[in-house]
Amino acid sequence: MKDGVWRASTWLWCVACMAPFMLGLLGTGCQKPSHPKAENNQKASESAAPFEAKKAGVGVGKSTQALEKHGTTGDVVAGPAKVLFRTKEKIVFEIQIPHAMNLYKAEHGKGPQSHEEFMEKIIRANRIRLPKLPPGQRYEFNVEKQELWVVPDEEAAKGKTQG
Repeated sequence: MKDGVWRASTWLWCVACMAPFMLGLLGTGCQKPSHPKAENNQKASESAAPFEAKKAGVGVGKSTQALEKHGTTGDVVAGPAKVLFRTKEKIVFEIQIPHAMNLYKAEHGKGPQSHEEFMEKIIRANRIRLPKLPPGQRYEFNVEKQELWVVPDEEAAKGKTQG
């Protein structure tokens, strides 16, 4: 009797452990893109389109943008990785930087007055790790709005046209 119970519990344990894995394999499949030429044209147009300045937020990081190209969040590997990188960016841009800015404003009575001051007193002083940006982009602190922005990097753009 004891031997029979042990076998049944072992079998149930194996099924419970393997079921999510097998469902994940079945759910993702091995399908090829339905329109590979359209995707190539879209990638070419994305790389040719100039980058516009925008407020730094979730989705600006190099890793997050790379994972967005790999399908939906239902992917077995890419899905959790997307959530991880998006969560890290959300923590930086929506929790750490605003908190550091509030502390700085409380201490000094005003916000940083230059990009250099922002990077030194807010980012470096609080050891905030900004997500790496794709080539051709850089962070810039907007003094008027007191916000961190992602802007095109003119020096990188000049290097592409000259090189």
